[in-house]
Amino acid sequence: MNADQKAKPLNAAKADPSDMKGGGPKDDGDMKPDALKGQDPGKDEPVPYWRLIRWGLFVVGGSWAPFVFTTLLSMLNETVHQFQVQLLGAVVSRLQSSAAPAHGGVAKSGLDTTLIPQDPTVAFEVLAAVTVLGIALIVVERVMTAWTDIAMLARLQRRVHDQLLRLGPSYHTFHAVGETTAIVSRFCTGAQMILRDLIAFPLVRGFALVTALALLLHNVMQLGPTPLSLKLALLAGVLSMPAVSTRIAKLLRKAFTKVRDADLAVTEELQNSLAQPLEVQLMGALAQRSESFDGRLRTLVRHRAAAAMRNELATQFQSAMPSLLQLGFLAYGVLLAIRSKDAAATGAVIAIHGLVPLAIQPLLQMVQYFNGLNSAWPQIEKVVEILEAKPDIVEKDGARDLPEDASGVELTGVTFAYREGQKPVLDGIDATFDGSKTTALVGASGSGKSTIFNLIARLSDPSSGKVAIGATDIRDVRLASLRQRVVRVAQFPLFIADTVRANFQLAKRDASDKAIETVCRQTGLWDVLVRVSGGSPLDFELPRDVSQGLSGGQRRLLAISRALLHKPRVLLLDEPSAGLDNLTLQNLLRFLRTETKGMTVLVVDHDIEGFIARIADRICVLENGKIAQSGTHDELMKRGGLYQRLIEAASAEAPAAQDENNIEQEIST
Repeated sequence: MNADQKAKPLNAAKADPSDMKGGGPKDDGDMKPDALKGQDPGKDEPVPYWRLIRWGLFVVGGSWAPFVFTTLLSMLNETVHQFQVQLLGAVVSRLQSSAAPAHGGVAKSGLDTTLIPQDPTVAFEVLAAVTVLGIALIVVERVMTAWTDIAMLARLQRRVHDQLLRLGPSYHTFHAVGETTAIVSRFCTGAQMILRDLIAFPLVRGFALVTALALLLHNVMQLGPTPLSLKLALLAGVLSMPAVSTRIAKLLRKAFTKVRDADLAVTEELQNSLAQPLEVQLMGALAQRSESFDGRLRTLVRHRAAAAMRNELATQFQSAMPSLLQLGFLAYGVLLAIRSKDAAATGAVIAIHGLVPLAIQPLLQMVQYFNGLNSAWPQIEKVVEILEAKPDIVEKDGARDLPEDASGVELTGVTFAYREGQKPVLDGIDATFDGSKTTALVGASGSGKSTIFNLIARLSDPSSGKVAIGATDIRDVRLASLRQRVVRVAQFPLFIADTVRANFQLAKRDASDKAIETVCRQTGLWDVLVRVSGGSPLDFELPRDVSQGLSGGQRRLLAISRALLHKPRVLLLDEPSAGLDNLTLQNLLRFLRTETKGMTVLVVDHDIEGFIARIADRICVLENGKIAQSGTHDELMKRGGLYQRLIEAASAEAPAAQDENNIEQEIST
């Protein structure tokens, strides 16, 4: 890929932040931290070049040897191209001199006598050889550049992918999957090219500028002394390009920021439609979805057209300046050649005509590159944002493994708020969850149930207070050790479109087939897998479509089975009964009663009477950031209060839900 192609602005894209906020945790309200609020994506801020240089060095760092080789090839190509022009001028001078000897106007020195043969035939042969060499070098350079670009892009994409998996709720809650997918799959490509050239471009173009100016000066001196007016004209022409281009760059950055916003908004709108296309049909919502998608497309088209117009103006300005300067130098060279009456001066004029654009081009290409960088910055910014984002949780120096005998979870003075000045979700909670027992957390939406799970699993740290397992503060524990000993089964567990075995090995890479089968038999999942797989349970592939293969309840059972591979000390179950039929629910209850002995089990579930009351040894009721009630189901029912109101509210909803199910059954029959 040549320099001109690389310097062109890239199609940047980013969705409107208001359209890309993911839903927060189901019961914890507004989580958005201060760092993510009040940002203006269109704010005219300068490109942070020093930060980009850092990541440019990272991009080329994985391919240093090929990068250095291709950079040297580029510099050699520039030299060969410039030497071709000088050779052409010398050949013409030799021919003119042999046909009509000069009348003493032009003295021959420097390159003409040192590197270029005096015989015009030999000089032409050298020109032919250099031309062929230049073509071969260009082919080698482009092949090597393409190869190194592919390797560098893979390195950058993996770094961004891995960094995304390290980031916590403060990033993922407010960045939708459509946005992060576009960043990894599309934005990284443009970012890699820009970051690579940020290191190579100044070296190659700077070298080309120096050598071309030296050759140009040599040929101008061959024609006679250069007047001050010509020097000032050249200086004015050169200086005007960076000054005007700086202004153009700002306009391009604003225009392509809007393109970025509109482009990712289209991606998000497409995902909204394709998430449940059959549901769109059933609701008769095709017209609504079409109008919404069309509106996003119209916005994108409008911003792209405006950006293309500004980009074209910038391109025309950058293209016109070398031609104007070339014309001025040519006129000057022709005038001096006529005055000198030296036939050999024709070669110097030809060399000047060819060298002026070669002298201006490196500077112009650098201007074009930085204009392209400003245009591409809206998308590069999203890549850099991920690369530089700080994980919510950082392992402290000297962290150690969680002791094997650590048991029970203790919260001491735990306060947590998602941002400073906000009312705490948890407000000075003191609680002990006994080992070898099952404790349920219940409460209204926003009461902090999921927050407690996040703190125990250390997806977040408390604003104040301490979370300990046994006598060990979990902030002193290695994260790898904590992830093995504290396992959380999410309300919507992760599954990949792969075999059952591969899904289990997400939790434990070296899990054997025997270990997987053992835990599946314990939970009652094995018989389900045998039935749906036709005899090869672990080789059965889970389709990406959750409506196929295993049912929602069966997938949840798989998630619970997978969580037990590590034999955790603390098991956190988020809505484990959701989607389970009565038989599977009975098997799960029996399993939790018998197979989790020695574990601290915490459960959050909306089915209080059908599941919580039957499994929990203790129930903690959360209200206003505190534990308002604690006890068994029977004890709490006798006391009344919030727990009883939650039970009554659930009971009042049950008949309505049953009536709705009966109506659906009548319709279906």
